[in-house]
Formats: sequence, C-alpha cells, structure tokens
Amino acid sequence: MASQDDTSTVSDFTDYTQDKGDNSCLASQASTTDNDEIPRRMKPKQNEELWSHTRKAKGSEEVRNKHYHQIYYCKYCTSYKGSPNAERFRTHLLKDHGTHVSSTPPGPTKTAFNNTIVDILGKQITSEEKQNLIEETTLQAAIKIPEFKEACARLITVRNLPFSLLDWPEFWAVILSVNYVAKETLKFARKDVPKLIELTYILHREELIKKLKNSLSLVHFSIDMWTSPANTGFQAIIAHWVDAETRCAETALLSLKEFKGAHGGKEQAEVFLQVIREAGLEDKLGFFTSDNHGSNDLMLRHIAEEIENFDPVLRRVRCFGHSLNRVAQAFLFGSTAKQGKGQQDEDEAIEIAIRDIAQLQDELRGQGSRSNEDITKL
Repeated sequence: MASQDDTSTVSDFTDYTQDKGDNSCLASQASTTDNDEIPRRMKPKQNEELWSHTRKAKGSEEVRNKHYHQIYYCKYCTSYKGSPNAERFRTHLLKDHGTHVSSTPPGPTKTAFNNTIVDILGKQITSEEKQNLIEETTLQAAIKIPEFKEACARLITVRNLPFSLLDWPEFWAVILSVNYVAKETLKFARKDVPKLIELTYILHREELIKKLKNSLSLVHFSIDMWTSPANTGFQAIIAHWVDAETRCAETALLSLKEFKGAHGGKEQAEVFLQVIREAGLEDKLGFFTSDNHGSNDLMLRHIAEEIENFDPVLRRVRCFGHSLNRVAQAFLFGSTAKQGKGQQDEDEAIEIAIRDIAQLQDELRGQGSRSNEDITKL
C-alpha cells in the first residue's frame, strides 16, 4: 500500500532500508555537499533487487535527504524526481514500468516488534486482515490522522512520556485492538514528534492570543522566576482574563522563556515586553501579581518606561501566598542574617516599599477620599 505521508516520515509499520555496502551511489556526493567524508555503513543493503532499478544522482541532485536517507532515482525515466521512501519507489516501478519488486524482508527490530503484537493480540490481526475490502475501506475512513497526531502530542507532553512511545509495540497493540487496519494508515514515528509539538504549540498560542484580544476585561498577569539546578532561569508569564465566549474568568500560560544569563528586573521587563508586543496586548495590560522580591518592582518600572499611562505602583499586586510563606518562616525559624547580594536586594525592596507607601499617602491626601485616620493606618 503506497505511503501518503511526507517522504521524510518513517515508521515501524513502513518498509525502510538500511542502505550500505555499495558506495557507487555516493560518487556524486561531492557535487551536492562540501563535506567529502561520507559516513560508511557497516551493514549491506537489504533490498538489492529494488536498488538494481536505480541510477546514480546527477548534477545538483542530492544523494541523501536531510535525514540522511539515500534517495531512489529511477534509471528508466526522468519524470520520477526521486524519493527516499522504498514503498513510493516500488509503486512507481509497478505503475509506470510494470515492474514488480517484492517487499524487503523485515529486519530484526521489526520482527521483534511484530512478534510482540502477535503475542498480545494472538491471531486476531491475521484473521481480520482476510475480511472483505469494503470493511477495510470503512475502517480506514474511520481513522482521523490529524486527531491521532494531536492526541499523541498531548499524551507525550502532558504525561511527560518519551518520544519513543511511538516505538512501543504495546502502544500500537492498543491501537490495533481497536482498528486492525491502523498500521497501514498511521505513518507516524518518534522523529516527527518535536515538529508536531511545535506546530501544536503555535496553533494553541494563536488561539490563546485571539481570546486575550477579545477578552471582556483587561489582561492581568502573574509573573515568577525559577532557577534550575543548572543555574538556568525561566520566567513564567500567566495570563488572567474574562473570556468573551464563556464570560468566565480564565487562566493560561502565555510564555515560559529561558534566561541564559542575568535575570534581574530589567532583563525580565525586556522579555515581557517582547511577549506582549508579539501578542499585540500593549493596550490590554491590567495588574501584575508577583512575589515581594525587589527585582519585580524594578521590572514594572522598566515596563512603565515603555508603556504609556502605566503606573508601576498602582499595577503592582503583592502575592499573598508568598507573604504568608515569609511570615510562617519567620515565625517558625526566626529571622536569619543575610549578607552580600541577598541583603542588598532585601534592603532595596524595603526602601522601595517605604517610598511607594509614602507616595500613596500623598495621593490619598490630595484626593481627599479618606480620613487622616485611615491614611495613618497605611
């Protein structure tokens, strides 16, 4: 059955080759690459009959694709542009030249894979494959390939599973127990997962940005920094808004940026501004919730320099959970003397808080909205 996927897609259910031995097909490599050293394979070609119908690459034709799979070029015609997929080339020979080439015998890995499937499902697969063509066509039509790939991407990312999940015979046994023709339709391998996850992320991000732009409220943010054991910083930007469709409060991760170097208030502000500008949310900024570290105050002041009518004091919301945690630690363990940069950061945060409170008191006095007793309590 001819493959319907990209030529770069290789699966445990497809016939793929480990070409080797004869280096004559690599002679034209010098015309397509600057690297004269071509890695030599230790194993001979397993489909010599199929390769006997090929020719050498000519001119600017590539010997291998970006995945280092050698490309089949037909020696009987020039209309066939070449493909690294054995099944595609086998189908071309049969349809265009009437030449039938038998499939390559499965290698040890695929044989072990198939044996596992048989052990799990018994003779069910063999018996079902003898059913009529109409039933097989109906079962193939019932398979939703895009939905299957999306489900695999979510399963791997949400459950933190390895990409090799798609090489597990037990995983495919579950699929085949539901639909035995799936092995001929689902051409999907672990090397396709990173690209699929990236595309899925882009699609979901675009949908999220659309929701944020159409929100019934301003978009509020929770921002926090985390440093890994390898001293790599990560900034998480969480968005909070009232959705226009559900009319309910929603929360979603908007960005998780990696910091290679310093991650002070200025650097965090630059990354945040880049994120909201890419999303087009400059006019939807609401309030910012973060812990009491002084770098967060500095971050908002830098944001205020770039965004008009942005008050870094008014928009700053202290994280109650962080404040409660600090109080509990002080109560349980007492205060600990800090030295160096940690002490400087804490002193700076205290000074900033005192100035902010003094400024707020002056503003309240000017507005006359509260009594002097209320202002004194601040």
